[in-house]
Amino acid sequence: DKDLRSLCDETLPYLKEAYNVSDCRERTLLIIDAVRGNMNFTKDVVPFSKPFFKRMFESISENDLKILLDPEALKALEYVLNNIDNLEFVKDEVENFLNSLKDILQILGKKIYHPLRISLFYSRNGPELTKIFLILGKDEVKERLKEAVSFIKKSIQG
Repeated sequence: DKDLRSLCDETLPYLKEAYNVSDCRERTLLIIDAVRGNMNFTKDVVPFSKPFFKRMFESISENDLKILLDPEALKALEYVLNNIDNLEFVKDEVENFLNSLKDILQILGKKIYHPLRISLFYSRNGPELTKIFLILGKDEVKERLKEAVSFIKKSIQG
């Protein structure tokens, strides 16, 4: 995608300064593609892409934390965590897996997808979950899900 390449070239100086990104490799292109709809200016790439580069669990808003504390959120996050090792991290596989969760868990979509996005991107608003999964990669997705599940369990035990 020529437009994506040129956008990457334009945003690269900002990404270099903020996150030490050295070139427009596949991951960088995926990140820019995921956030470009939110950007008004090229420098906007920095705040919108921050959750891909830094763990920021402590920055989750109070409203989003309430979503995480829903009992069905824990059920959804634990299911994903327990089944992620069998998942091949390619677009179609991740998409099919995410789409199957409503039927498997018998939970409303927003009670699955909002907690997932909050756990992985630290906000219920953000890029498509499939893109988030593919950009972060399996190991980082697992680590962020573990962090969220641990937080929920501690909060429930009070």
